[in-house]
Amino acid sequence: MAMQDSNVLVWRNCTADLLYFDHAADTSQDGFIVRLGNGLIEVAYDDEIGTVTYRGKQRGEGHYELACLERNGKASLHHFPDSHFIEGYWKEGRIRGMWRIELK
Repeated sequence: MAMQDSNVLVWRNCTADLLYFDHAADTSQDGFIVRLGNGLIEVAYDDEIGTVTYRGKQRGEGHYELACLERNGKASLHHFPDSHFIEGYWKEGRIRGMWRIELK
């Protein structure tokens, strides 16, 4: 469930389905935190290496471009109004794939 912090919606227990194009098997991972509002987006999670944070800006209605400095990552996410999902493409170095995050 989203919590509102000023004009920013925050979901603290999201699940991400991760598709890898040329790497490991597809996975589902809990514990993602998504912040969305004021034309900005942030997606944060922990993995076996540490904390990962993607940050970005809105580039059109419901379309976001993100980057992650810690992992040399780039991503896109798309969100339709009243949808409980955001989804898009990601790339970290040579590893690339798709992600679909359930907002809950």
